[in-house]
Amino acid sequence: MKKLVVLALFSLVACTSTRTIFIVRHAEKIDDSRDPDLSETGQLRAQKLAKILADKSIQEIFSTDYKRTRQTANPLAQLNGITIQIYKPDTLDLFVKRIVKSEKNVLVVGHSNSTLSLLDAMGLAHTIKKIDETDYSNLFIVRLKGSRPKMSLEESKF
Repeated sequence: MKKLVVLALFSLVACTSTRTIFIVRHAEKIDDSRDPDLSETGQLRAQKLAKILADKSIQEIFSTDYKRTRQTANPLAQLNGITIQIYKPDTLDLFVKRIVKSEKNVLVVGHSNSTLSLLDAMGLAHTIKKIDETDYSNLFIVRLKGSRPKMSLEESKF
């Protein structure tokens, strides 16, 4: 009987687990070259992002393989002692399956085009239809609840 009660409680907890995926575009870059570093403003924005997410229990951080995205993710990665994992924006369907299955809170750093494509691949309706080349302030917060996750989206600025 005790085993049945424990199993029922475990199932209840598993079904109500909530996790969060934070999605951002990289911070301001120094120039328009193919793989630029962050500008001073971008470095400050990356620090601000780390402060905003410091208490969000981020356990995994994903970035595309560009300096500007890795540098945006790096302050939070250092703060939490996490290794940044590289993802390819041309395989978003596989990537979405991976992060949705994860039981961890996640940060994903992408680009003006791949950020919205990621939300689309997750099947989420969003009000922003295009991220302008000068806009680095969007923070998308995806909450997943349950073992067959129901997703909700919050759009924010930082």
